[in-house]
Amino acid sequence: MRLGIALPIAGGRLTVEAARVAQDLGIDGVFVFDHYVTRSRPGALAGNDPLALVGALCASTAEVAIGSLVYRSAAMPVGVSAHAFVTLAKLAGSRLIAGIGIGGRDFELEWREFGDSYPEQPARAEMTEKLADSLIASGVRTWIGGSGASAEEIASRSGAGLNLWGVDIESFGARAQRLTERGNEISWAGPWATSSPTGIGEQVLAHQFDSLKSNGASWAVIAPTGLERAGDIPAAYRRIRKCWLSAA
Repeated sequence: MRLGIALPIAGGRLTVEAARVAQDLGIDGVFVFDHYVTRSRPGALAGNDPLALVGALCASTAEVAIGSLVYRSAAMPVGVSAHAFVTLAKLAGSRLIAGIGIGGRDFELEWREFGDSYPEQPARAEMTEKLADSLIASGVRTWIGGSGASAEEIASRSGAGLNLWGVDIESFGARAQRLTERGNEISWAGPWATSSPTGIGEQVLAHQFDSLKSNGASWAVIAPTGLERAGDIPAAYRRIRKCWLSAA
C-alpha cells in the first residue's frame, strides 16, 4: 500500500513547497483538491485550479506520483477535460493519477456563488463516466472519487480505480472485496487532525493504515488538517509517514 498526501492548495507556491517536502521524505504521492475560493469555503481546502497545480507539480518534482483528488468532471466539456489530462500525462508520464468525480452538495454551493447553474446528478455522472472512458482509452491512470453507489458503478463499468473518501474501515473492506474481484484498483482517502495528541493520534492512524492494507487498499491518501503555517508541514508529514511505516 502506498502513501499519499493531499496538499494545501490555498497558495500555489505553498503547494509546490509541500510537495517537495513530501518527496524528500519518501512519501509516494501528492494530490490536490478541486475547490473554489468562495464565501462558503474560504479556508485551506479552497484555492487554485487543480489542473494548473498538477502542471506545476509535474515541473517541480521528479519522483512522486501526482494526482487530482478529485477533479469535478462537470467543470468543463468532457473533451476539454480529457485533453488537459492527456497533456499532463505527457509531462508526468506514469506518475499521473487522474482522480475525477461526480461532485456533490459542497460543489453545488461553490458553483452557484459564481452564478452558474449546477448540472443535475445524472448529467454529472454521465460526464464523469465519459471522461473516465476517454482517459482510460488514452492510457491515463484514472480513479473515480466518491463514496456513493454511482461512483462505484462508474468504476465497475469503466475499469477505473475507485477512491473512497472518509468511509469507515468496515465499509471499505466490503466494497474493496467487490471491486478487487472485478479487477478494479481501490484506494482510500480522508482527513487526519494534526492537532491529535502525540502518541494517541499516531496509534489511531497506524491502526487505520494497517486495516486499509489488510483490506487491499492500493493507496491511503491523508489530508492533514490544522496546518496553519508552512513551517508545520514537515513535522506533520513525518508523523504521518512514521505511522504508515509501522503498518508497511
